[in-house]
Amino acid sequence: MYEAKGQAELYVRNLPASEVNPPFLVVVDVGHSIDDDLNAAVFDADGWPHSLSDDEILQRLVELNHERAAVQHHDLIFVKQVNGDDEWWTIKIEGDTLVPFESITFRSIIRDGEFSSFIQRMRDATVEQCRKLEY
Repeated sequence: MYEAKGQAELYVRNLPASEVNPPFLVVVDVGHSIDDDLNAAVFDADGWPHSLSDDEILQRLVELNHERAAVQHHDLIFVKQVNGDDEWWTIKIEGDTLVPFESITFRSIIRDGEFSSFIQRMRDATVEQCRKLEY
């Protein structure tokens, strides 16, 4: 848990100066990798079946939109911006490092049916590609 706490503190230190520090952070120790066991635990905690498609996950995330401030999906973290409606600060996890790289509005991506492929391109991209927005 000490490493997870350090990651959370790193997250806060890396916030842009224009962002208000969050009132709290949820610290979760996921070890050195985020894998199917973690996804299964998260799904179990929410009572979700493990066989959900990306589209079904998307629908459930939309429903949770106003209940939660952040969502982690494998090596990506999406943090809802304060008063941002559909604006999500996006962070890539690289080992013990959190790399913020983008602020995304998903509305048009979802409307165009590109959600799953967009997420996969971000997951497949290197940290450097994410920083350059080349994914």
